[in-house]
This record gives sequence, C-alpha cells and structure tokens, in this order.
Amino acid sequence: MSDCSSWSSDHAEAIASFRSLIAPTKLAKTHESLVASLSCDKELYNFDLQSLIKSVTPPNHSLEFYDAVKIINFIRAQPASSSQESIKSAILKQSIFEETEDNEKFYKPILENDGYLVCCDELLQLIDSKSNENDNENNFGGVDLTDLNLSSHTNDLEQKLKAANELIARLTSGTENNNDVNAPPLPPTADNDSYYFDGYGYSHIHKVMLTDTVRTDSYRKSILNNPTLFKDKIVLDVGCGTGILSMFAAKAGAKKVIGVDDSNIIVHARKIVSDNDLSDTITLIRGKMEDIDLSPHLPLSHPKIDVIVSEWMGYALLYETMLPSVISARDRYMNPKTGIMWPNKTNMHIEAVSDVTSEEFWKNVYDFDMSSMIEMVGRERLKKNEAAVEVVEANKIISNRFEFWSAELTTVKDNELDFSSEFELTIAEGKTMNAFVLSFDIGFDGPNCLVEFSTGCQSTPTHWAQTLLWLEQSLVKESIREVTGTLKLNRDSKNQRDYAIEIEWRVKGDSSILGRQMWELSSNK
Repeated sequence: MSDCSSWSSDHAEAIASFRSLIAPTKLAKTHESLVASLSCDKELYNFDLQSLIKSVTPPNHSLEFYDAVKIINFIRAQPASSSQESIKSAILKQSIFEETEDNEKFYKPILENDGYLVCCDELLQLIDSKSNENDNENNFGGVDLTDLNLSSHTNDLEQKLKAANELIARLTSGTENNNDVNAPPLPPTADNDSYYFDGYGYSHIHKVMLTDTVRTDSYRKSILNNPTLFKDKIVLDVGCGTGILSMFAAKAGAKKVIGVDDSNIIVHARKIVSDNDLSDTITLIRGKMEDIDLSPHLPLSHPKIDVIVSEWMGYALLYETMLPSVISARDRYMNPKTGIMWPNKTNMHIEAVSDVTSEEFWKNVYDFDMSSMIEMVGRERLKKNEAAVEVVEANKIISNRFEFWSAELTTVKDNELDFSSEFELTIAEGKTMNAFVLSFDIGFDGPNCLVEFSTGCQSTPTHWAQTLLWLEQSLVKESIREVTGTLKLNRDSKNQRDYAIEIEWRVKGDSSILGRQMWELSSNK
C-alpha cells in the first residue's frame, strides 16, 4: 500500500503544491509531486484523473496543454467529494473542449500555485503512457514511486512555477472579466531566454495577440497603405510568430521576406505560409536573432535589409526586452542610409490615478460593513512591490498625460533603454491620488500614410493593458495640485527581460521629497 500518511498537508506552498482534486477541504492533503497526489486520490477516493480525462476526450481530439488546464480548474470548481461519474457528466455537459466565452473562465487558476497546472505536460505524458491498472501499486502510470526522490524536484518546481506565473500574467488583459490564461510546460532548468521563447510556442498566446484588433489592424493598415515602402523590398520580420506580419509584407509587394523566431510556433508558421501560397516569397528561420547569420538568405544583388518589421512591445513598452534583438538586427543587416524600422516611432506616458472602487465596495456589502477588508486590499496591491498590469478606466485618471520618454526606432541605441526622466503632473482639484499609471504609443510614419495607436487609458484597451503602480500612501492633500518627479526604468541585472521602475516625486517648487517607491515588472512572481 502507498504510505499516504507520510504526505504532509503542511508542505510549504512557496512552490507549486499538489493538493487533492477531490478530497473535502479539511481533509485535502498537499503532496510534493503530481504522481503522489494522483496516486493518493485514486487510493483514498477512487478518483482516477487519467481515466476521467480519457473518457471525456472527444474521438479524434488530440489532447493539448490547455485542455488539461481547463479540466483541472473545472474539477476544482466542483463541490468537494463529488464522484468521478458526476464530474464526468458535468464536464460533458459543459462541453469543456469547445472555445466558448463560458469556458474561458476555466483558464484562470482556482487554486493559487496549483502544481497540477504547472505540470500539465507531465499529466499528459502519464495519460499517453496508458498505465496498466493491474500494475503494482508502487508503479503509477509508468513511474516507479519507490525510486522517486520527491524532494529533489523542489527546485524544478520553483522554476516551472515562476515561468507559469509569468505566462499567466502575460495573457491576462488585466480586467476581472477576462480570464484567458496560458501556462505551457517549460523545462525546469530553463534560462531567461528558454522560458521566454517556449512561452510563445503555444497557440493561445498567438490568438490573444491576433485578436487584439488595435494591434493587428494597425500593422496591417500601416503595411498595406504604404506600398512604396514595401514594393520590391527585402523585409525582415523579427519574432515572426505565426507569420502574420510577414504575410502582410508579402501582400504589399515585398520581393523577399525573412521571418525569424526561436519558438516552436515557427513549424506551424511555415505550414501557414505554404497554405497561403507564399513560400516563394517568405523564408522562415528558427533561431535567436543575435545568433543567426542572414547572409546566405539575402540575394547577392541585395545584401542589406530595407525594412525591419517587428511587434516587440511588452508591458510598459520595454518589459521582456525584445527591442534589443531588433536593434541588433538593424545594426547588422539594415541598409544604414535607406533602411527603416517598422514601427519607427514610440513614446511612453505617465498619469495620476484615483481608484477607490474597491474600498467603496467593502464599505457596504449587502448592507453589511466589511471595511476591515480594505487593509487587506492595500496589502495585496503592494505585494512584493509588483507593478500591476490591468486596464485602467479613463474616469480614474486625475491628471494630464505626460510624455516622459520617446524614441526614433531607426536610430535608438540599446543603452538608451535604461534611463531616468523627469515628469510633471497637474492633479485635478479635490482628488486623491493613489497610483501612477504607465502607457505607450506606437507610430508607423510612412511615405504614403501615418498610422498610430495608443495603449493609453483613454483609448480602446489592448492586450498590453496599462501598467499600474500603486502607492504605499495616497496623496490626499487637497492643496497639492502640481507634482513633479523623476522616473527611472532599468533592466534587471540577473534577468535582462525584467524591469525595475523607480519614481521619486515632490510638490512643484519644493525640493523636499514627497515620496519615493520602487516596483518590479518581473517574471519571478
């Protein structure tokens, strides 16, 4: 018999925790591995997750990571101690495999740091292994529990959890009603670039970006409505993804388009290009831009790139730090005299926010005073000094929108992506400021037309949302109307894809510091 008594429910949840899917809350144990949790649920509650998933999967449907994510969250949303048959019936009734608005909520984790979600890849491997129910009880799904050193997986789980949390944040628009979540499996020893590129190897993140019409339509219009920029030109698409920008360029008349991406999506992009009869124009290369030699792919008569197109923007514009890769490609391959980056202009903005919506909610909940919750709300907002990525409604803005940084992308240098800049805000009379918010604008200034889009609070929301910086103490002095400050944005020394934001602010005309605070845009959440 498996020694279920040795599995502690007090295991630290600083890493991913494998909590029983079916046990009543008070009895639910937390395990150190997926296999241990599956085995205990099967032994104590006659709940076999592998057979359940097999039984609800439609014929000829290939199980994917996202299917497992939705099923796990759906099960966790069911009443405790539900039988396997009742859960099976509920899943079939829900039609969980269909991409419907109602099913989207099951991308959002029900349980924080849920190890089942982090290790969905391992779960799918166990299902594929078609474990024999007559195997020795010490062998579960082809994994020998007697030889399994559970504690040795702690570091692996920590790395997976960090990567999964980063991707969950990346695919959540920031609104409470948008629960799109993507947490693909990642190598436990992944370095910064590995988990970054692996995250873009799954379909869901590309769907999120493609259905962001502000983003995609701006690229389409800027390319197709500037035909003289692309006609008979050599185009490089850095981070090509599904190849959509490469195909826009080909449609605009480009002589040759080279797309580069270091994620698994490149395999599917090649099929997409072929299916649209563009293989003669578009060449797709798998690899990291800095490591690739494009020379063999460029015509001898035209050894330089005319246009570099890329969708490199992240939260607060620079998070994920893809722009240095684009700059590297520009400096190595773009025609220094006539070449152009697409987009070619960008700027960043800061505004003051007054958002007391949450506080007001707790003051009267069905005629009960729950004001004591407000302190918790404040602590959660300031957890680990993390910047929040969410859509901020325009009516929460109480100041001017100040441009604190801009760049001409055809000439900007890598060292200019770490900077310190001054700003000045005029606060609306009688308003309490409790946050700053950052957003950015993008411009495609071409020979035939100008196309622009904004991620500002006053514009149509995008998948970038805005970057919200909650203050430790609200600025409540009604006499304070003019605020000046210094904003610093710097890449993290250990992970160049992360950014640290520091703001120091004061009353205009007063040299004394009113406040200073730091926030992180980090994958290590």
